[in-house]
Amino acid sequence: MSEKEDTKVELSAEEIIAQEFGLSADEVKERLKRGSELEEETRISTIKGKVKDWEDEKKTPAMIIAAEKMLLADKGAVALHLSEDGKEKSLTASEIVERLMEAAPSVDLSEDKTTDKDQSREHPEDDAGKENEEAKLSQEVRTLATQLYFDGEAQSEEEAVEKAKALLGEDKDN
Repeated sequence: MSEKEDTKVELSAEEIIAQEFGLSADEVKERLKRGSELEEETRISTIKGKVKDWEDEKKTPAMIIAAEKMLLADKGAVALHLSEDGKEKSLTASEIVERLMEAAPSVDLSEDKTTDKDQSREHPEDDAGKENEEAKLSQEVRTLATQLYFDGEAQSEEEAVEKAKALLGEDKDN
């Protein structure tokens, strides 16, 4: 065997492409770079198209904004492994977002008026009397009432507070 046959030359992908198409290494690198740029432009354009579709479908604006941010941040890595229909399935963040947006309800904000109360996570009581009474309770009464309620010795919070007051000898109006 000759020395030439014994020596294997490892070529990079760029060198193989350069030889195959008669391009210089710099030309190959430039074309690969441009290809990557075009892929990114296409990805962004596709995301903008999805956002437009969701807007046309009257999806919730807050969900659209969050979905767009997640889609733009996703680089295609697997984000979730799950079993679906008896088969293992791997999903990217983009696939999860798209599933959620498909399931999201459509809301026409010009017809479906929402109020601050609808938007807040905690809804205040219409009558502040209960809240004011709770604010007057001593820490000892609150602790005992919580214990009575969670131990099942009271059917409601109000009953637990009354029992706690009675056990501690506090007035009802205190």
